Amino acid sequence: MKSPLHFTILIALIFGVTNLYAQEECTDYKVYYMNIIDSSTPQSSESVLYGVDIEGGSATLTELETFTGSAHMGISPVGDLYIVAGAGKLIIYDPATGDASAPLQITQGGEDINNIPHVVVDPADGVLYVASANTNTVYSVDPITGEASTVLSLDVDVRGGDLVITSDGILWLANRGDNTFYNISAGGVPGFTVDDLNNINGAGILADGTIIVANAGSTAFNLIDPITANISATTYEAGIVFENGDIAAGCVSSDGSGIPGTECYASEVLLYAPEGTIPADRMDPTKALGAPQRDNTVNFATLGFNGTLILSMDGQAQALPGVDDLEVVETTFGNKTCSNFEERADVYVSQQVVSDPDDIDDSQFVYVGQSCTNGAFFDVFEETGFSYFTLVKIVDVTPEAAQLPGRDGYDVDGVVALNGCEEFFSLIPGDCFASEMFEYVQGIRSNGGALASNRTNPTKALGEPERTDGNVFVTLGYGGSITLGFNGIVPNLAGDDLEFVETSFGNSGCEVYPEYADVYVSQDGVNFLFAKTICKSDPFVDISDAGPLPFITAIKLVNNGELSTTFDAYDLDGVLAIHNCSEEELNPGPVMLQSQALVTLETFPNPSTGPVNIEFMSSKGQLLIVEVIDMNGRVVETIFRQTANAGQEYRLGFEGSNLPNGVYITKLTTPTEVVIRKILIAR
Repeated sequence: MKSPLHFTILIALIFGVTNLYAQEECTDYKVYYMNIIDSSTPQSSESVLYGVDIEGGSATLTELETFTGSAHMGISPVGDLYIVAGAGKLIIYDPATGDASAPLQITQGGEDINNIPHVVVDPADGVLYVASANTNTVYSVDPITGEASTVLSLDVDVRGGDLVITSDGILWLANRGDNTFYNISAGGVPGFTVDDLNNINGAGILADGTIIVANAGSTAFNLIDPITANISATTYEAGIVFENGDIAAGCVSSDGSGIPGTECYASEVLLYAPEGTIPADRMDPTKALGAPQRDNTVNFATLGFNGTLILSMDGQAQALPGVDDLEVVETTFGNKTCSNFEERADVYVSQQVVSDPDDIDDSQFVYVGQSCTNGAFFDVFEETGFSYFTLVKIVDVTPEAAQLPGRDGYDVDGVVALNGCEEFFSLIPGDCFASEMFEYVQGIRSNGGALASNRTNPTKALGEPERTDGNVFVTLGYGGSITLGFNGIVPNLAGDDLEFVETSFGNSGCEVYPEYADVYVSQDGVNFLFAKTICKSDPFVDISDAGPLPFITAIKLVNNGELSTTFDAYDLDGVLAIHNCSEEELNPGPVMLQSQALVTLETFPNPSTGPVNIEFMSSKGQLLIVEVIDMNGRVVETIFRQTANAGQEYRLGFEGSNLPNGVYITKLTTPTEVVIRKILIAR
């Protein structure tokens, strides 16, 4: 038995999968019909679920399951059915396995919502919508809690029919009482009336955008053109009599692992350098662009032994924690395996954005793993710390022993960014100096005593360093650290990028005054990479020492307790972003993703002794999840999980008085983006 949390659609929502559903990319379109028998009362009804296969002029129905009571349904983008049966009880059903969750009551403010004949799931973002004939209201429903939020109350008597979302994203209510489709997205205005179908009990959208409907008393499905409202002369004979019922139709991902349309692919060839003798029909590198064919046709680019291919993704390909981010698809005829037909390739990624192959910096690629015959999956986030990647480099490394006559090395069918791509946005340089303090962990003296109070103000590390021997610094102490942020990106250019100014009261050398600290750098303020150990006379850091990061936004400085031997350890006066303070033109190449102005998120006061106000707003009605997370990735508290009203500002309180001092993350997740803010709790 599955619980609702098991279902992949919820995982996709939590991690903010970004690209929206696109019907033209669909490879697996599903249609289901629920026939409700003896529906004089919901309790006495029996609902039979059928899979529907439409071909030619007929519809083949395959019986899948029987549910007690009157049941209506919508299909999620991963293929699960949200079935509302009985008195507003929500069940999540997996047609592939027959598993179903325990029934969950749909409620609003503690009141049950029932008599629900309309159900649909938005294919763009996975949001569940229902309509109740008792209240004449359309709701969105959180499938985890069953809590409903009002979308629209109608002035008409809502009777059987269905909710349906057309391919242009408009939510419609097909009302059985007056044969009219009401435009819910436009405030419930009547859209069109279908006089020739006066008993509609189910509606869905086919892959071509046509509305398919079932009419009670009929034995065939009808088609409606949503633009002209004309009924097609074509019908699909089902072989059963439609009594009451419902239709669910939609695209599901081919492997059941995510929302369809979230994948994106390579869009440009930047370098193709094949090696050896290769048949001409295998040397077209553009065959590695777009969605892989995944078949045994010559629709790939062959590298040849030791050849190289560099592809540019269609935007910033997202890398998420805990999941695979990249798939490299290889073609090997006859489905041979690595053990009997060895073809190997090393795979690298980069965050560069270039239009000219001559501008590619090979040192900016990071190795993520190796693929052998038939392709492989890669966790880019785990291997690199990158939150996105833009280029993929594939280099044939087939062993010499496998370079046999008749073989020509690794064949690239395509590359897949499994978690979608964001469009490129303009890079925003920061100021010269650290401008925000995220965390200060106060250490101790070498003898175990407390640091002097006039040395423990972490804000003294912000802004321009004074470079004096006055009390203008913060002391880390043994076991201490400080995490600072910049108000924009610090680019990784040639040479040193950061200077750390330390106060040592007239002592200039590391050996004379041994105070050392380890420098870590980060693109997102959460994941840090070690760069270098610094001291007074060696204060400069090249970001490249941490890896091929084109920019950073934050640093963490940790006192090195093994090398430091002074009484109080490292004293930080400030941090200088060298290139942001120079007059040279900034041209670091890549760009930093800036969130679309769809949602806002603010936290205050910050720092806080415990109580924190969290304000957020969405420009459109959509599911929002607001969580507070500790630096180990654990969810401390879920503040908000429901559909937010468009334009409404929410202010909620978070009580962190019982939490240890430190940095916490406020994370706002929508179906299309993720926004984070840091909270410092310090008492």
